[in-house]
Amino acid sequence: MVALAIGALLVGEPIGLLDVMAVGMIIAGVVVLRIGQMGRFAKVPPPA
Repeated sequence: MVALAIGALLVGEPIGLLDVMAVGMIIAGVVVLRIGQMGRFAKVPPPA
């Protein structure tokens, strides 16, 4: 995402719909992984 912003702002490279969709899918994947991680830690019983 940072490389996309640098390319668009500093170099003037055009951002297409495919670029925006790819960044959105990456962010959605990170969110899914983080949500799955939170649920796993909530189910672990405390040590005895």
